[in-house]
Amino acid sequence: MAIYAISASLKLGDPRTAAETGGALDLAAMPAGLVGRRTQLNLDLACAYAMTRKDAAAVNLLLAAERLSPQLVRYDPATRDVLTELLRREHRPSTPELRPLARRAGVICPALSCGFRARNEIPVLYLHGAAGHCSLCSLASSLGTCGERREARRGGTSAQAAAGT
Repeated sequence: MAIYAISASLKLGDPRTAAETGGALDLAAMPAGLVGRRTQLNLDLACAYAMTRKDAAAVNLLLAAERLSPQLVRYDPATRDVLTELLRREHRPSTPELRPLARRAGVICPALSCGFRARNEIPVLYLHGAAGHCSLCSLASSLGTCGERREARRGGTSAQAAAGT
């Protein structure tokens, strides 16, 4: 019954009650066969903790949900929203696993992992489009490989460097 109370509290906009109810639950006592329900409970609690600004707890619950059902973490729109919000107010020392999780979930552009960033070095958040790429991915791929991008930032190209020009 507590599982439904958590979900209802979130839907009614009361994350504090959802987090308190979830804190009283023993997730390990749930039957192992209820993978989907355990995953959804972790995602709901992560959302509640994110809404109450307990980011480290939210990331830990998202990681637990990913271990149970990685596809749900990757494709659930509400989970992507939670990840985006956590990234906006990221505190790296307390949430070191947030960026790798967001990258696996497709919230951070994997093409930007080489260090290529948009102007002003602001971390770029985006959601994959239908083709699996955003305009930033298209921009990054038009610049070529990571080495070619580094050379382009320096004013040359890898081909020019290889040719000695």
